[in-house]
Amino acid sequence: PPRSTLFPYTTLFRSNGQTISRADFDNKLESSPIARNVLQQMVQEALITQYAADNHITVSDADITAREDQIKANYPGDAWNQMLTERGLTEDEVHQDIRLSLIIDQALQHQVTVTDAQIAQYFARNHAAFDTPATVCASHILVSDLATADKVEALLKARGTGAFGALAQQYSIDPGSKSKGGVLPCFKRGQMTPAFEQAAFTLPVGQISQPVHSPFGYHIILVTSRQDAQRATLASARDRIRLALINQQEQPLIQPF
Repeated sequence: PPRSTLFPYTTLFRSNGQTISRADFDNKLESSPIARNVLQQMVQEALITQYAADNHITVSDADITAREDQIKANYPGDAWNQMLTERGLTEDEVHQDIRLSLIIDQALQHQVTVTDAQIAQYFARNHAAFDTPATVCASHILVSDLATADKVEALLKARGTGAFGALAQQYSIDPGSKSKGGVLPCFKRGQMTPAFEQAAFTLPVGQISQPVHSPFGYHIILVTSRQDAQRATLASARDRIRLALINQQEQPLIQPF
């Protein structure tokens, strides 16, 4: 076969007689703490998968979905997708992590005990952590001056909310939401500037706001949905608490395993 097939990407960089070879890059990469951590993680995943096969432990797609739903309960609104983006994770990677976690659960289940009394005690001590805060999902068009804001508001009143996305792409100066038609991640209180938050939490769903001034400029806001705060009950929090207690007990057991 041609040399390029036997030795792909031999030279990664060349400029004015200086080169960086694949070997240089690999040596630099492999000597870094990041590479050692990645290798250790890959080895652990391989060993856990091998253990599952040797001990006839199976994890179904339904098992993975059920565990993911339990975890997602801690991320209201769009917080789950935000978390994945911030950590650079894909759904497939999350499913693989959950699969390995469920294998460990089965391997260590005889060393872990969670009782109803422990769950009730944990709930009594950490009740507020399981309450769901009020959240709002909204879109906005951000402009720099009041005259433009008034113009956009008038166009929306004439064309209807169906034109919001197109007008956001045309007029908004917010680089984070402009290309998405003004759509923002869902948010809870304390995450936006006071004026924006006040408007978003009081504006009727589906209604266009008047221009709202903030340190960033003038916003035209469209609230697309709102979820009221919900106070948790022991029944609603039971599965999440049980999972948290299992994780607590498993942590010192995982590395020896």
